[in-house]
Amino acid sequence: MTPHLQQPPPMRQKLAGKQVARGDHANVPIGFLEESWGELRDFTGRRWKKVIDVDQCPVATEAINAALPGVRDNARRRFAAANDGTSFSALAELSASSPSSSSSSSSPSAVASPGFALLLRDTTVDGVVTDGESVVTEEIPGLGAFSFRAGGFFQNNSSILPAFVEYVLSAASAAPDGGSPALRPSVLIDVYCGVGLFALSASARFEQVFGIEVAGASVEMARENARRRGA
Repeated sequence: MTPHLQQPPPMRQKLAGKQVARGDHANVPIGFLEESWGELRDFTGRRWKKVIDVDQCPVATEAINAALPGVRDNARRRFAAANDGTSFSALAELSASSPSSSSSSSSPSAVASPGFALLLRDTTVDGVVTDGESVVTEEIPGLGAFSFRAGGFFQNNSSILPAFVEYVLSAASAAPDGGSPALRPSVLIDVYCGVGLFALSASARFEQVFGIEVAGASVEMARENARRRGA
């Protein structure tokens, strides 16, 4: 997870402080904020870390947490290879001691970056995938299969999607103010439709459904998902 500051900006702290009757609750450290942060500071004086190393995530799936140790080890090897054998911790020390990362620096960007991102995408069909360009498929009970690029956007928490989609579509297809069924909308426009989760799931409830999306890769996958359904 990157980047993370030790505490909120000073102005936000002041606003929060007014809500706790001049108490210090706004600055109580929680979670990763309890760590020792060293002396690396940005121009406001806040200490910060470029990368937070997480060995497990309590809100991730069991499959992701099982795969995470191997992904972390691979990240360390890739990082060292890209930085002439320098480790995460050694590079952080070098960055903290360099003139460009002193307290006079105006931005945390002065510290070197590993230059790559990590991905763990868990789907019901493909399991955990780490290649963002791979096409994966989520099988949703009652809604069918939806394919998408692993590094692209798709709704998380697949177990709640049937109820979530039903709630949204019931609200979208209802008559205004509980009026006559004859007043129910006949056309749905799904803006930022992604790969078509809501638009395609809604096709049986509307005479016409239009999906609007700006990401070319998502448009291609939405069309493929539509063809799979005969739409």
